[in-house]
Amino acid sequence: MNITIQNLTKSFGETRALDHLSLTVNSGEMFFLLGPSGCGKTTLLRALAGFVEPDAGDILFGGKSILSVPPHARNTALVFQNYAVWPHLTVFENVAYGLRVRHVAAADLRRRVTAALRQVGMEALARRKPVTLSGGQLQRTALARAIVVEPDVLLFDEPLSNLDAQLRLEIRAEIKRLHAAFQRTSIYVTHDQHEALTLADRIAVLRDGRIQQLGTPREIYDHPATPFVAAFIGEINLFAAAAPLAKNLAVSGRQFGFRPEKVELTAGDGIPARVTDSAYLGASTELLLETAAGEKIKARVPRPAAVGDTVRFTVSRENILEFAQ
Repeated sequence: MNITIQNLTKSFGETRALDHLSLTVNSGEMFFLLGPSGCGKTTLLRALAGFVEPDAGDILFGGKSILSVPPHARNTALVFQNYAVWPHLTVFENVAYGLRVRHVAAADLRRRVTAALRQVGMEALARRKPVTLSGGQLQRTALARAIVVEPDVLLFDEPLSNLDAQLRLEIRAEIKRLHAAFQRTSIYVTHDQHEALTLADRIAVLRDGRIQQLGTPREIYDHPATPFVAAFIGEINLFAAAAPLAKNLAVSGRQFGFRPEKVELTAGDGIPARVTDSAYLGASTELLLETAAGEKIKARVPRPAAVGDTVRFTVSRENILEFAQ
């Protein structure tokens, strides 16, 4: 199911959450809405689900407007960050709920629920109540409940934000596997760059209700359109066009920056800098450097250096990002 959003606008009082936003999501795509709190991503997701009525614009599923279609008739499924499972129902009955509302025959219901639970590794826990489950098991239950109704569109509202680091990795892998298996058009809201970079086919970076950049994870990370996008997707050392470092790096007339991992320590030629902090990260060392002009630079390098050391560094020309604004 392809989705087209045309000039969508929504305000809450004096705050404009969506500002004439337009985009197209391809059928079967894992599409991410990424941005800081208040950028409009959750409002857009809720508009797609039918829980928010836009002030202007249109939303089309498969070329047909769905603005007049009530939420229960849009054939979407939502996976929430807080699981939203019924505490008094078993895992089986939580997953079966959407099928019962659709009056699916008993034999078909049991078959589909069992298959969905098997897909997420929860079949053995079908008779358990939510109070006995871990956060990861609750989110797996929510995933099963979403896929069992065979939706045209899957909507994810920061589904990993309540999980610890290890569980986030596990459920992230589960979502990736399920998407590969079912190929449902999926729209995923998050402020977590790592989720977006590892899961998305394409990403829309939002700010103040508008799209700042739209592209693949690699396009957005390697070629950010603005300093805001560069800073939100990863880390960046950012400098004004007049910075002393510009001459050393052969940059002229534009704001520029570079990622910490693109900084190279050199044995001979290079820009001298003093190490003001050093943090061991396992596979790399994160250094804070300060040039003679007082410019502060974060570097992520393979070998350690001690605080107080003087090192020399460079950044390859192809790894320098330049911005018009």
